[in-house]
Formats: sequence, C-alpha cells, structure tokens
Amino acid sequence: MLNGSHTTWTPEILNDIIKTGNHYMIHGRKYYRVTNVLNIISKPQLETWKMRTGYRKSKEIMRTRGEFGTLFHKLAELLVNGTDVNMDDYDDEMCDTVSLFSNWLIDSNVVLEQSEQVLHSEVFGYSGTSDIVCMRDGKRFIGDWKTSKTIYDSYWLQLAAYANALIETYDVHVDGAFIVRCRDGIIEEQVRTFDELSDDLNIFLSALNVYDWQITCGRR
Repeated sequence: MLNGSHTTWTPEILNDIIKTGNHYMIHGRKYYRVTNVLNIISKPQLETWKMRTGYRKSKEIMRTRGEFGTLFHKLAELLVNGTDVNMDDYDDEMCDTVSLFSNWLIDSNVVLEQSEQVLHSEVFGYSGTSDIVCMRDGKRFIGDWKTSKTIYDSYWLQLAAYANALIETYDVHVDGAFIVRCRDGIIEEQVRTFDELSDDLNIFLSALNVYDWQITCGRR
C-alpha cells in the first residue's frame, strides 16, 4: 500500500449510494461490503461459544449485543460531532459506556476531519463506512469504535481496507489507525502504524479474492 501525499482533503458527497445487505451501489457500480468480505474468515472461538451456549440463546445474545453496538455507534457519532447527548432514558450499561467514551474523547486530542465517511476502492471493488477520520498530534488516523469482548485481529483488516480506500480516492497521507473498545466499564485503545496496516491490507485482499470467487461461483 503506497501512502498519499496531500495534507488536506475534501470528502466527496455521494448522493447516489444505495446500501444493501451484500454491497454498496456507488455511481451505479456494485462494491462488496468490507464487513461481508471479512465474514468468510473462520471464527473458531465464536463457533465453540455458540455450541456451548446453544443455538437459540447465542442467537439472542448476538442480536442484543448487535443492537447495543449499533446504538452506541449512533451516540458516539453525535459526541464526535460535538452534539450534546441526553442520556436520561438509556439503561445503565449504555450510560456507563457513553461516559467512558466521552471522557476518552476529551483526553484523546482528536481533531475531527470526517465521521461516518463512506470509502470505496475503485481498484479493488470494495466499500465501507469508517467511524472517524481525524488528526491526532498532527498525524492522520482512521478510527473505529467497538463494544465487543476483545479487539479481534480481523478488525485491523477492516481498517486497513478503509485506509487504502482513503489514500486511493483522495491521495492523502495516513499515519495509522486506532480502535477504541468500550465494554463492561472498561475502555481500551490500540493503535497500529501505516506499515502494520500495509501487512493487514494484503490479508484483506486475499480474503476479498476468496469472497469474489464465492460470489462468482454462486456460493453466496
């Protein structure tokens, strides 16, 4: 992955995006969703947990946690954009999680460039939405918010794909990526450099090739 050169960028306003379960339609072209591509990667720990927990119960837990994560992302987006959030009608877990994130945001030296930015690669034919593109101490990062039990390796493949799409589309310099995980009263942040993301991108592109093969063969 070659890095960009420009220090500033103006996000493209995409008025013709259509999102489906499997892909984005942008300017009339179909782009695979990054998260769908990553779903082909085996998750043995998850499968073991499902077997131990039971199909119905594990499905309900995953649905509930998914809804929690979606709502948290919406609240995080508001906070990142400087909007005050009234938490009076949210449950204790959400209030605690948002409080952790709000405190991190104050201390993190984040200067927002764009939140919930749709990024796509015309070269490789994938697309996704980044939680945040920002400057921190004069360096540009792509960030992601998670409410999972841990920070999984596949998350970095997602951010590497977004970083590559940002560089490809806008020729900007990206210094790295970070993940902020909020769960069970704990907030955790991990950071990777651009060079580390370059290695992650190669793995993502391998997964993309397999995903494209599955689609072409009618296996998805």
